[in-house]
Amino acid sequence: MLVVLFLRLLFACSADFLNIPIPSTGIHSVHQEDLKRDIWAIEQGYSAQSWWEKRISQLEGQLVVQDNASCLYHRGEKEKGRLYWVALKNDIGIQMGVLLSLAKASDRIAREQSYQYCLGKPNVVEGWIAQEIGNIDGEQLEIRDNIWKASEDKKQSFQQINFERLQQNIQTIIASNSPSLAAASNP
Repeated sequence: MLVVLFLRLLFACSADFLNIPIPSTGIHSVHQEDLKRDIWAIEQGYSAQSWWEKRISQLEGQLVVQDNASCLYHRGEKEKGRLYWVALKNDIGIQMGVLLSLAKASDRIAREQSYQYCLGKPNVVEGWIAQEIGNIDGEQLEIRDNIWKASEDKKQSFQQINFERLQQNIQTIIASNSPSLAAASNP
């Protein structure tokens, strides 16, 4: 009888009360540590395509490949929705880190719309709200002509990246474009 009472008490307690960590979701899931890991992996010579596919499976996304693009797809209630893409340039590590952080915000939550995060611009964007992610590691983040970018536009080494600002800018993009993701977030 005491064992049954103990088990009921144990399972009736919240995870917070039992000090069980619950992973953050939505906008709160964007962390500097993830950005650092993703960027560092690519800069240290890990195959960009292999890393991309590994992280897609970790984020429970679907890989969608088109002629010009490799995309992580998160299905929502609506078939289409937001599409973020990056132009393939030399700083693929930073670009991939940013896309993966954006994708993490739409992972493990109920999504009203679908999301695609693409390395390269897909051929078919009809029906999607498509936005390019430029260099966002700078101040004064803005969107102009469907391109997100910050005031500073220079190639930086890993040691020069302002990861705190990069994290804040990613969170700003999420809050601006997807209020439902921001609202579904848990700290």
